[in-house]
Amino acid sequence: MLGWLRRWFPARTVTPAARRAAVPFRWPEKAQQLSRWADLAATHRRERAVVFISVRWSVQERRSRRTFAELIGRITRGHPELGVWFGVLSEHSEGADRWFKALALPAAAATGYGAVVWLQRGRVLGLVPYAAKAGTEELVRHTVQLWGRSEPGAAAGTGAFDRVKALGALPPSHAQRVRFLATADRSVIGTIRLGVLFIMAFWSGPSRQGFARLKQVLAAADPGGRLEVVVVDTDGCPDLYEAPEFAGKLHGSGEVAWVKDGRVVFTSGVGYHPECFEPLTRQLLSSASDAGAGAGADRPC
Repeated sequence: MLGWLRRWFPARTVTPAARRAAVPFRWPEKAQQLSRWADLAATHRRERAVVFISVRWSVQERRSRRTFAELIGRITRGHPELGVWFGVLSEHSEGADRWFKALALPAAAATGYGAVVWLQRGRVLGLVPYAAKAGTEELVRHTVQLWGRSEPGAAAGTGAFDRVKALGALPPSHAQRVRFLATADRSVIGTIRLGVLFIMAFWSGPSRQGFARLKQVLAAADPGGRLEVVVVDTDGCPDLYEAPEFAGKLHGSGEVAWVKDGRVVFTSGVGYHPECFEPLTRQLLSSASDAGAGAGADRPC
């Protein structure tokens, strides 16, 4: 099952000394092991399910499984009213490939780094490709934002998380130039003549900080509001994970693409890189001002 995972990320040799030094790990009782197809199929019927994708050969997965175990403890102790069910899918689970295809999960879920998937009655609500990198706090925040009653940014007494309001105050120069899309696919790139595409992970601190920094940059570098700003919810754009411009780059860190004539000319690369925002924004504006300048090649900073 999922043998193609091994082809992408070959197993690393583990020395006997490393095995002896490894701290024993046991899954919490609340983490159901999904070994049979019947177990996997049942996840499609669950109202609130969080599934961890486990492999035996990855160091990153070993770190991520501990983060997932901490998530289980935090949610079951602190938010039992949410009724969240937790499961662990192995690369050897019966029907794992079928499960992946049924959910149309992007390749980012199969890197072997220990991905976490949030499901509601068979619909994917969220994906974190590398749980340990996101951290327990971010996973807890994401879970509570999806299903909690007291979510960060929620209007008092409503219990509903307002994503548009969570974007915060927009600079006057771009207040009428911002488009928020809860769902999108790669075709959204072609709709941007000159602007910035921001992939927002509302559950991620770096992503929120990145958007705050981008707003500062736009106010300073583009006071006339020439650039369009398109913000896409990372939980609603699985197709963008597969787009060549973003393949392997989307990890909920506040990733940005600068677009000209419907084509990505720059990206912020992998991870949190707010230092790129101002120079690449100014370069995009400069290229638009130069009548002879065409769209440049994708150049992560």
